[in-house]
Amino acid sequence: MITVRHPFARLHSAYKDKFRNKHPWMKYIRGKFGTYLDAMETEDMENEDYEYSFRAFLELMALSEYDQERDR
Repeated sequence: MITVRHPFARLHSAYKDKFRNKHPWMKYIRGKFGTYLDAMETEDMENEDYEYSFRAFLELMALSEYDQERDR
């Protein structure tokens, strides 16, 4: 038997780790996906501990290759 983490727990963990304010990875994430994240962000994140909301992060994870090509 192999023990693995639930996929939703992994998504939440990735968000909490990488999307914190001033995290070194945010420069890369913003450069590669910032346009999509800015378009999907619906919350005011100015006084939050994270640069983007969990909802915007999940929307980004749900994007397909088709969505990216269509929106160019």
